[in-house]
Amino acid sequence: MFKKVYIEISDICSCKCSFCPSPNQPKKGTMNLELFEYVLEQISPLTKCICLHILGDPLEVVNLKEYINLVAKFDLKIDLVTTGKMLYRHSFDMLLEPPFHQISFSLSAFLDKNSKFSDDYVSNLLAFCNASLTKKSDTFINLRVQSDFLLTNDINLQKLINAFEKHFNINLNSELKRIKEDFAKGIYPKNTKIRLARKILLNLKTSFEWKNSNSKTIQKACYALKDQLGILSDASVVPCCIDYEAQINLGDLKTADLSQILNSQRAINIKKSFAKGIAIEKTCQKCGYITGVS
Repeated sequence: MFKKVYIEISDICSCKCSFCPSPNQPKKGTMNLELFEYVLEQISPLTKCICLHILGDPLEVVNLKEYINLVAKFDLKIDLVTTGKMLYRHSFDMLLEPPFHQISFSLSAFLDKNSKFSDDYVSNLLAFCNASLTKKSDTFINLRVQSDFLLTNDINLQKLINAFEKHFNINLNSELKRIKEDFAKGIYPKNTKIRLARKILLNLKTSFEWKNSNSKTIQKACYALKDQLGILSDASVVPCCIDYEAQINLGDLKTADLSQILNSQRAINIKKSFAKGIAIEKTCQKCGYITGVS
């Protein structure tokens, strides 16, 4: 069983973040509903939880509700990651009910130097949090910030923190100071979370660069094909949530069953090698991904 399968329903995002590896590249587009249902049929025996992104923002998909209905049909949970830029387009009630297990807002997109968000972004975000508290929703809300913004004393981050403090009636600065000191010392706790309210968390994540390293490292541990699997919006199957370009294209779900793809010699070799702490693919050897960041 995979802990998560990443199904990229669309690689489209209206943000042009400086840290995005592919802001101006041609897009594959949105996976159609028929293909999405087939993908769900293929992966549903292998996992209980899916994400709806690799690149792209799922909330950019206007008819998202139709995709969610299909997920519910297969009794799967959703961990959604979004910038929140298009939050206003969608029903809060839909997002705060099953099959949604967790929604993570990437505040780094809002804080990025290339950011072009509406003035009511923060108020929409807080309204969503209020809706969760009013409904007593079981959906977790993660407000995620990368460590780079904390370490550089980002002014906009401080404004955001001030807004959170006022809204949730909580003092965050002393705790953030301690976390910042840890990050500065190179101490990276796997999950650094501060509870803001019931099922609402501020989540400080170690910053991650998508670009590959110039150096190769063969000795590597990875969750690819063990705990996770990726499926791009064009139905290409990849080992993990990082391979947005399908550099390790294991197969195409439009022409082969998932069982055939996962039992291919290439997939088996990758999985067996990682179990021994060895990366055999050149892409994996150059990957700068830190295990535990998602």
